[in-house]
Amino acid sequence: MRRQIIVSGFHRSGTSMTMQALVNAGLYAGNSLIGGDPSNPDGHFEDIDTVNLHDSWLREHGSDWCHTGEIPQIEPAQATLAIAAIQDRLNASERHWGIKDPRACLFLKHWFNTLDNPAGVFIYRHYASCLHSLQRRQANELLVNPSTSEHAIRFWTRPEVALQSWLVHNKALLATAAEYPTACVLISQEAVISGAPVIKTTNDALSLSLDTQCDIGVDAAKTAQRRELPVLNSSLKGELENTWAQLQSVSTLSADQVPEVQWIEPQGLGLQNQITPSSLVEQWDRLDIPRSQAA
Repeated sequence: MRRQIIVSGFHRSGTSMTMQALVNAGLYAGNSLIGGDPSNPDGHFEDIDTVNLHDSWLREHGSDWCHTGEIPQIEPAQATLAIAAIQDRLNASERHWGIKDPRACLFLKHWFNTLDNPAGVFIYRHYASCLHSLQRRQANELLVNPSTSEHAIRFWTRPEVALQSWLVHNKALLATAAEYPTACVLISQEAVISGAPVIKTTNDALSLSLDTQCDIGVDAAKTAQRRELPVLNSSLKGELENTWAQLQSVSTLSADQVPEVQWIEPQGLGLQNQITPSSLVEQWDRLDIPRSQAA
């Protein structure tokens, strides 16, 4: 029976890389995909209608893609109608198909309640690496469109925002995997880039027959490194470490190496009350953040 695969995970966790591998192996993702950009040169492998739907639900709750609050409550009939329309369109392929969007973490219950035969391929990455990657991406965007607004530099002035959002998204993955243990596979980004058998693991877990001999297109050069994080309050730090441990404990392909986290007082990171583009460039150079690409 045809399956519908939901590929999701927090932003910058390797969901695009994993979806690319699945598509190369034969998973259908539709014909209306968001193209590449400097942060994802090979493409995002995201169905435009799906991303627009999730963005509209977030806007209804006064939020955006870096959501930090409670899971948004969407009226079930509204969600079913919108998701069913996407399913009808993708079902025309008569193949196993999937949608990929980090925002899907926040709406998984609606996807699982609506789709005929849903399954989840959930990707997670260490919180320090996700924050570092978001800062790298924002560095590129700020150099192209300089701005010192709080929203534009929030991952630098308030790194806890990204970390809190990491918690919301990954706790949603854990809850869904616990509710549907035979329909979900949890894979670390670190395992994907180390060459773990992602396609075979997905086939075995979800009874698929994707091509295990294909070139999955993974860039193995993206390895764990030392990451600098500002000293956090003990509650947030403990929650991050506990959630990471939970992810590792239930993962089918867990991370065998993680970044070395160095906790530094905020002033040691060079963050000031008044941040300018020039001061950010100095900060990026100190952290060896290139402005030619984001990873």
